[in-house]
Amino acid sequence: AECTSITEYGAVPDDGEDDTEALQAAVTADQNGDIDCVWIPEGQWRQEQKILTKDPEHRGEYNQVGIRDVRIVGAGMW
Repeated sequence: AECTSITEYGAVPDDGEDDTEALQAAVTADQNGDIDCVWIPEGQWRQEQKILTKDPEHRGEYNQVGIRDVRIVGAGMW
């Protein structure tokens, strides 16, 4: 299965702007089964807020329980 790039959700590499909203949207799409996995392409990305995920304990729609059941693939450090 092919991964979906965070750029599809509005992330822009190397622009110095916060990409949290796009990262959150991609993670949520993966958890919901809308995409097969999250692709982070080459570049510098800014994440200025925590990525929240569905809470299996149902302590709220989203909670800071860590990212679960999400496949993230990236271009690496180079």
